[in-house]
Parts: sequence; C-alpha cells; structure tokens
Amino acid sequence: MQVKPKMDKKEFEIIKIAAKNISNAKKAANSGDFYGKLPSILGFKLTNRCNLRCAHCYEWNKDGYHNKMDTESQNKDLDIAILKKCLKETREVKSNVYLWGGEPFVYSHIDEVLKYLAEDRRITAICTNGLLLCEKADLLVPMSEKLELLIALDGTEEQNDAIRGKQVHKRVIEAMKYFMELRNRGTFHGKISVHTVVTDANIRTLRQHIQEMEEIGIDSLILCLPWYISDKTTKKMDAFYQEHFSWLSVSPQDQVGSWHAFKFRLATENIPLLNQIMEEVREKSFKLPIKLQPNLGAEQVGCFIKGEDLKETGRRMCLSVANRMDILPNGKITSCKHFPEFTIGDLHTDSVTNLWGHERMNRVREVLYGQTMPVCSKCNNFYLHGYRAKEPVW
Repeated sequence: MQVKPKMDKKEFEIIKIAAKNISNAKKAANSGDFYGKLPSILGFKLTNRCNLRCAHCYEWNKDGYHNKMDTESQNKDLDIAILKKCLKETREVKSNVYLWGGEPFVYSHIDEVLKYLAEDRRITAICTNGLLLCEKADLLVPMSEKLELLIALDGTEEQNDAIRGKQVHKRVIEAMKYFMELRNRGTFHGKISVHTVVTDANIRTLRQHIQEMEEIGIDSLILCLPWYISDKTTKKMDAFYQEHFSWLSVSPQDQVGSWHAFKFRLATENIPLLNQIMEEVREKSFKLPIKLQPNLGAEQVGCFIKGEDLKETGRRMCLSVANRMDILPNGKITSCKHFPEFTIGDLHTDSVTNLWGHERMNRVREVLYGQTMPVCSKCNNFYLHGYRAKEPVW
C-alpha cells in the first residue's frame, strides 16, 4: 500500500483558499446572493499566439478555432494596462491569478507581468508548454513563493513528440530538472505540476510516463481526458446558444461557434484500458500524487470519450460564473473561459467591479443557475467548480 505524501504548509494554504472560494460561492448561491463583490479568480488569456501546434489543441490544431480568426486577432496580446488594472481593483481580496494562452511566455509583456506579480504576490498558476521556462527563471524565482508551474507534457519522448513536435520532450524535461535543481538549492519555491492529455498515442505508455515524472520529483501530475464534443452535442449547443444567448452575439449568424473545434478524441477501443489506469490512480498505485480531470466513474467514461452530453455528473451548475472572471487578449471578459462567444464587456472602457455585477453577466448567471449547457460536462472548470444547486434563488 502506497503512503500518501505529506502536504506541506504552502500546499495546504492553497487548498484551503480554493476550498474557501468554492464554499463562499455555494453559500452565496443558497442565500440568494449568487456572487461576491469581486471575483476570487482572475484568468488572463495573455495572448492567442503559440510557439507549438499540438495535435490535440482546440485553439491551433487543424480544427482549432484560432485558425478562423483574422490575422490581427490571431496575433493579439493583452494590453498590459488591463492586467494591472484588474490586479489593482482586486487587491483587497487578493484574487488568485491564472495565466494561459496561447503560450503565456511568448506574450510581449511577460517580463513586466512577472515583475509585477513579484510585488503584488498572489496565488498564481501559469499554464505553459515549458519551452521558454529557463529563459525566464530569473523572473520566476522572485515570485515563486505562491507560484505553480503547470507544464504540458504528453507522455514519454516518442509519444509526446508525435503530438507536440520534435525535441519538445527533451527540452521540457531539461527545464523541469533545472527548476527542481533551483528548488533543491532553496532559490525557487514554487510547485511544479505536469498536465498530460490522454491520447491514443500515449495511453499504452502512461505508466512509464508516470514513472519518469516520479523520478524527476515533480509535485503532481494531472491526467486529462481529451475534450471531444460530438457533432450531435455540438448541434445541441448551437441550439442552446441561439435560444438562451443570441443576445450576446456580435458575430454573423452563420459564424461557427468555437465549441465546433473540440474534435480531437480518444478511440473507443481504448476505453477499457483508460478505465483500468484511472482505477489504478484512484487506488493510489503510484507514489506520485495524480489528479484525474475529470474523475469519472467507469460507467461515465464511455459517454465522455464518445463526446456525448453527460448528464449524470452529480453537478447541476458551474460556480465559475460566481467566482471567476476570464479576460481575453482583446481586453474583453467572457463568462466562460473557453468560449469567446460569451463576451460580457470590455475592460478598456469599464471597471472590474462594474462588469462583474453587470446586467449582461447577471443575465448569463440567471440562465445557468441550476442548469448546464450541452458542452459543460466536457470542461475541467465544471468538475473543479461544479455544484449541485438547491432551489433557484432568482
């Protein structure tokens, strides 16, 4: 029987704050006050640009919705003044920060962001492909006390590079080892986690991948199931959006929703092996702490992999609309991290407080209170922040 690794003080603090945020949102939902004065999480999509073209990426693979953007939008970087504005307006609550992209380390103002966060310290996660980490080590060290690096790596060398590109595995492993060395020296104080999408290419070598991560000594591994949305579910989402959210859209009626891009999938013949590996993780058969996203039962995994609208998740609503604000590279906020069609307003012309309590945002909350969209059961935020709602408060 494996002994569960002890939780350090810093990790306990992060988990405690996350639990408090979710608890507060639940209490608010049941009390009739569905959201707080300010968001407890700020998600910054710093740029649409990326230095990789991964096979499973819903932004930049062959089906990716970034391919349908005009050139200016594809190369859009967030105005640094918008990020600073958000941090200043949420300083009293110290909202957690999540940086992603595209690839956040190709963002034109990333040096300034890291310096700013070294002064205004928040619990911060950076989702990165890891290729530029070593170049930014001197800037990451001063802000690392409350930092988690969430590094994408999709298996052993052959399998990862088939998905992410030649030599990527080697370079990312070198970066992880370098930061582990910095931590052993006592200069880097952050957490190092790896995010792995389960694919047909890597599923048979996942155990070797886990062993390699154990040997490096990372803090945790996240095994993520690919977010495949079937054509049937996509059509259901089209209809749901038209019925409930057409008032949000500023795009032509015939423009395809970004949820049409989620077409990368795991072959159904790999479902039994996937269930076996997930059960091994749940039984703690590995020394390394491993999280499953989502952590579904065997009877649910098949529906998820087939891209079906999974109803029986034990969750009836997503609390992200109650505790998280997502900022896009164009400075606009969206009520749903992955879908720019849910744009609420523009931070160039409005404040965080006003947009957080805006009538458009509340209208989205009203629609989603106590129900989910056809695509919700595919989203990691739904499983992290999903909640079984009680009687509606609206």
